[in-house]
Amino acid sequence: PVYWNQFEPRPGQFDYTLIDMLLSEARKHNVHLVLLWFGTWKNGSQHYMPDWMKLDPTRYAHAIDRSGQAVDSPSPFATSSLEEDKAAFAAFMRHLKEADPQRTVIMVQVENEPGNWNSVRDFSPAAQKAFEAPVPPEVLSAMHVKTASSPNWQQAFGPDADEYFNAWSVARYVGQVAAAGEAVYALPLYAN
Repeated sequence: PVYWNQFEPRPGQFDYTLIDMLLSEARKHNVHLVLLWFGTWKNGSQHYMPDWMKLDPTRYAHAIDRSGQAVDSPSPFATSSLEEDKAAFAAFMRHLKEADPQRTVIMVQVENEPGNWNSVRDFSPAAQKAFEAPVPPEVLSAMHVKTASSPNWQQAFGPDADEYFNAWSVARYVGQVAAAGEAVYALPLYAN
């Protein structure tokens, strides 16, 4: 695997040597590649974020548990993390587009097993504000919730509200990272 923090000191300052080596070796052996982008998440944690992000938890916030303690997971409401991940992923996809016109890379996984450790969801002030706000209409429609009002997450989903909110929050974040990369290079992308 190619880990983001091994070749990305800052967005736009990649060392693409490892990626280019993988492309070259794959072509020599007549195989295609599916790459895994470890940006903000890897197995629900932020262990593969660059050190400069991990060492600044104020700017690159952790998720907060119900008791107000930071957990070992990035917050899907950390705008700085999102912007860095989008910029880095777009730069990575730009390089793939330029370095791989043969389409040796056929697909990229965006993030890896995003989610939370030791907390059902992020309870940070930004997350709590979104949780108490009306559920986006597209979520209500997708979940077949018919209502004349604009319910918040708890009102709409009751005991499942925390999990549904977390799934939406993380998916929304990953979707924005994917969109930033796809805008540069329309390669198939997926998430798990």
